[in-house]
Amino acid sequence: MTGPLYPNQPLVEVASEIRFKGELSIENNRARFQATVANRYPNLHVPKANEGVSPALQPYRFESDVDGSGIQLAINRFGYYSKDYPGHEAFIEEMGTRLSDFFTYIDGLEVTRVGWRYINAIPYIRENGQLPLNRYFKDSEYFGNFLSHDLTNIMFRFTKERDGNGVFIKLESGETEEMPNAEILLLDIDSYRIPAGSAKMDCKEIMDQVRDAQEGALRVFEAMISDRYRAYLMEDENE
Repeated sequence: MTGPLYPNQPLVEVASEIRFKGELSIENNRARFQATVANRYPNLHVPKANEGVSPALQPYRFESDVDGSGIQLAINRFGYYSKDYPGHEAFIEEMGTRLSDFFTYIDGLEVTRVGWRYINAIPYIRENGQLPLNRYFKDSEYFGNFLSHDLTNIMFRFTKERDGNGVFIKLESGETEEMPNAEILLLDIDSYRIPAGSAKMDCKEIMDQVRDAQEGALRVFEAMISDRYRAYLMEDENE
């Protein structure tokens, strides 16, 4: 299967991040890595100074000028993101290619966390001044039964971690830069894996963890959306 699972997807960004114990060699090889990916990601974004945070821990971004995708790199993290999500298969393939490029300059990484984020912006119209949460979501282990309450605004956080697998969920009512004139529900799902042990991992082992994290994030999304909203997401506007 190629392309997004849901043609009417509400995603504004998808990101996957690998965290690892710091490697100072990355500082020495950042320019070489930039040259390797420059044809696809020509735009360099240098982080602004952030008080209290070492510059080496703030990621540089190498970004495409075509589709809003890019790579983040610091001495303790590697990330890939896309604001025009092509579907998980294409995303993972491209991320694997760029991680392989990165591995040209290192021998392995002592990984501490592998995460996958689905960031959704869901526009809505209030019903009698209230949030229409039941239109989009159903009761689940994440939301409990509070969806049936009358709410005018929401700022919800949920974290669950077990046996090295975890999920962090954020649901907020508000606005985004992409939709400044519309009320939206911001749904941020961060599924992550914390590898056991301290052995260094190679590129394939890390990408296996990325796939697991992606599958976890999708399962969470599938478990929380209502049948009504799922039907809407499946509609193909091009047909």
